[in-house]
Amino acid sequence: MVAPIDWRIDVQDDFDARSWRLLETIYELASGNPGVMVSGQEAAQRANIPHTTEDYDPVARHLRDSGLITAQDLYLEVLNITAAGVSAVKRERGPTFEV
Repeated sequence: MVAPIDWRIDVQDDFDARSWRLLETIYELASGNPGVMVSGQEAAQRANIPHTTEDYDPVARHLRDSGLITAQDLYLEVLNITAAGVSAVKRERGPTFEV
């Protein structure tokens, strides 16, 4: 059994780490399916990123502007992972083997 990851925010938590956590969380919530809409608030909470304009919005905008997610609204509240986002997560995680 694998223990759940405990993401803790600290002052040294850099932008890239938050971006990766949010992308990976969106991937998990969508089960890797670009057709599944994900709540930005839930994704932020699970990624341990405060759902504020100062913390969440720049990270979500960065992922959107990089083509890794799309936003269904102006406020980044309804998100989809893109095919590029799915590929990025799979590439970062490395090969998986199915039996």
